[in-house]
Amino acid sequence: MRKVKQLIKYQCEICKELYEAPDKAIKCESQGKELPLVELGKVVLYRDDWNGGFGTCFDKLDVIEINDYGHYISYTLGDWETKHPREHISGNDNFKSFCTIVEDQSLLVNKGSLNGGWELINNI
Repeated sequence: MRKVKQLIKYQCEICKELYEAPDKAIKCESQGKELPLVELGKVVLYRDDWNGGFGTCFDKLDVIEINDYGHYISYTLGDWETKHPREHISGNDNFKSFCTIVEDQSLLVNKGSLNGGWELINNI
């Protein structure tokens, strides 16, 4: 009869990573879990910095995919109709840095790519 070795592992309930020590799994779980900031199909203004940050343009993009990677959320921005991806953003902090959620598309004005792209105007 063959002998087998019993192994004990501890798993983070959020990302499913396995650890040999329970304190490491607890530490991993303590990072928490992100929840999506936006729904699929929502329009966002994406800040596109180019030329080393000397040029900034705002592009109107759709949220075409949201992936849950345990501790963080990943967003794919692009064209909703074709599902063609253009930008990938990992984590809510990056999403907040680069994106503005557009609640009312009637407040969007296209200034042209040479003048900064799309702009969200105030509804006064």
